[in-house]
Amino acid sequence: MDVATPWLSYGSWLSTCIANRMQGIAMLLGPVFSVEIVTSARRARYFVLRTAYALILLLSLWSVYALAREQSASLELNIRQTAELTAGFFSSVAYLQLITVLLVGPAIAAGTIAGERQRRTIEYLFATDLSNREIILDKLAGRLLLITYLIAVSLPILATFRLFGGISLDVLMILFVVTASTMVAVAAVSVCISVWSTKARDAVLRTYLVLLAVLILPLVLGAWLASGVAGQLAGGLGRLVQWLLVANPLLVLGQSLNRTAGSRSIWQPVGSMVLAHTVAAAVSIAVATMAVRRVHLRAAGKSARGRRRLPTRWWRPKLGNHPMLWKELFARHAVTRLGLAGWIASLLILLATAMTTGWVFLAALESNRLFLDNDYFQYASMAGALAGCAALLLIGMRAAGAIAGEKERDCWLSLVSTPLTAREIVLAKVVGNVYALRWILVVPIGIWALGVVLWLPYLLVLLVLVVLLLLLALFISSLGVLASFLCRTTLRAMGATLATALFLGGGYLGLCCLPLMIGGPGSGTAAIILAPCAPFLLFIPGLIYVDLFHNFLRGDQGVVIAAFFVGVLGYALATAMLCASMVANFDRWAGRTRRFRAGAPDR
Repeated sequence: MDVATPWLSYGSWLSTCIANRMQGIAMLLGPVFSVEIVTSARRARYFVLRTAYALILLLSLWSVYALAREQSASLELNIRQTAELTAGFFSSVAYLQLITVLLVGPAIAAGTIAGERQRRTIEYLFATDLSNREIILDKLAGRLLLITYLIAVSLPILATFRLFGGISLDVLMILFVVTASTMVAVAAVSVCISVWSTKARDAVLRTYLVLLAVLILPLVLGAWLASGVAGQLAGGLGRLVQWLLVANPLLVLGQSLNRTAGSRSIWQPVGSMVLAHTVAAAVSIAVATMAVRRVHLRAAGKSARGRRRLPTRWWRPKLGNHPMLWKELFARHAVTRLGLAGWIASLLILLATAMTTGWVFLAALESNRLFLDNDYFQYASMAGALAGCAALLLIGMRAAGAIAGEKERDCWLSLVSTPLTAREIVLAKVVGNVYALRWILVVPIGIWALGVVLWLPYLLVLLVLVVLLLLLALFISSLGVLASFLCRTTLRAMGATLATALFLGGGYLGLCCLPLMIGGPGSGTAAIILAPCAPFLLFIPGLIYVDLFHNFLRGDQGVVIAAFFVGVLGYALATAMLCASMVANFDRWAGRTRRFRAGAPDR
């Protein structure tokens, strides 16, 4: 006891010194940063997020190790195989770390200013002596610290695996430089977009659209310029595309991993990317600093004068016997506001998709090959599946605010006080959410419909895909409404919906099923495991139908068809179970003291 006492005193003194030092750093940055780190430390979701990220890294390591053992003839790995194992694990972790920053970064940083405006607490910040620069920089530093905590989970794992060889110091440093640069740029752009957003969910959606446009559109435009289709626009457009490709962290990381470690050229793309990210972050911070007060005060002045009344719909049926469904379908309701940046990014994505689809379609019409041998059917299967998955994610994000938005607008109690039954409210929310975003579903349906022009029997595939897309839309809408019911805020409901949708959309393959597939009984098991994967369900019907005439699947068609029907049946049952669960528990979750039944008189 006497021996342990000095060590306990020393540990207490050391922890006190570290806490005082961190408090001094926090106060040096500003009081807003101090509040941010204190409040974020009390939220359990960030601890859950870091734990989930660590588990994903360990499962990725398990997958790489199982694959190496499967390919190795001996039971023990030699030095060369161990180095190759660590190099493969490092590559998977590197891309996983970047994707995590791109996915989680906007969700953490985009709600900084928008969340204050939504909670109506930003006026308290403006009433203090804090300047715009202090508010923006402190908010940005607090969110960057949260993202850094998440990314730092992988540092001890990678440092330990360097002992086995296969990971050079230059490559390890490049990974964290690329990650840090991407983290700063994404957080700065998210905070800038948050300044112009009145709701946190709108800011998150706008940021995702901008990142998608910046990361995906340069690849499409680069393919157009390489083919010579752009013509006279190749000059200025080419320089813009080249600058955007230089700023793409995924491409830069791939170039660095493929080059020889220790050479000077390995740092050239990284330096150009860091310069581009620094310029983007500096511009975003400067714009956000100048506009944070002005934008809010202008919006407050508009709300005080009254907003312009929106035009009524050109067609609206009578109220009928389903008032809640009528309200969700035809009444004016709160919609997600994309803003200028969101609309520009959406239009650019739609324009690039339409131009690429038209290009492939015209090339298919001019081809002299048989229609079944044409590449358009494979393109339609792939592009239609990607567009369908993007539309489903947008539907899920909007559904996350179906009930949580009612609570935030203080009109939820008025809704549950009416004699509307639980079935009427739940089904109206689910169906109305899909109906509100029906125009987004036109994009994948249009891509598939062009295949009917090339080959009329493809109409059967189109009908199957339309029914499947509507079923998946109802499922993701039900999932979003359930998350909106159980979560207190729209942002939390959106995070839960996206996490569940990404897991079912293929994330489960890398987390739990991929290690089990390695060394499994064969491709049939792999096809059955793909049954819940939404991209697989949207991708495979076209190839199955064409495979009736050409053996693309090489004898595995029966197993693939079985997996397809299992997946469709599973999603149909899951949608019915979600709706039934919400209807059965609606009164208890909503706090109703009286249960209303359909057709019962209100007494």
